[in-house]
Amino acid sequence: MSLDAILTGKRPISRPQRFQRTLGSKTAPNVVDVGPGTKWANPVKKRDVDALVSSEPDIEEAFNRGGWKAAAVILYRDHLLEAGLDPTELQGKDLSCTCKLTDPCHADVLIELANA
Repeated sequence: MSLDAILTGKRPISRPQRFQRTLGSKTAPNVVDVGPGTKWANPVKKRDVDALVSSEPDIEEAFNRGGWKAAAVILYRDHLLEAGLDPTELQGKDLSCTCKLTDPCHADVLIELANA
């Protein structure tokens, strides 16, 4: 618990988490699936990143630092705006996706934006 929380008597709110699920498995009742086949799925593919990596500096930087999946996460932010999706409806919820927990994932973007 932080010093601020101790002094104010407020308990820290735990941040929602990302879970990995395998294709075909069921999602826990308290977890929202944002993987393939859902409205929250990341439509950005490797070919999309390849087409933009040399023309957009932020995409190139993400690609150089974390590979095509990191660049796809940057592009996913743009997708949310273009598609008119409002991540605040996911506020306070744990999310699951099929991405490995060690890989960059759009679910991390959703957690960040929903709980900002």
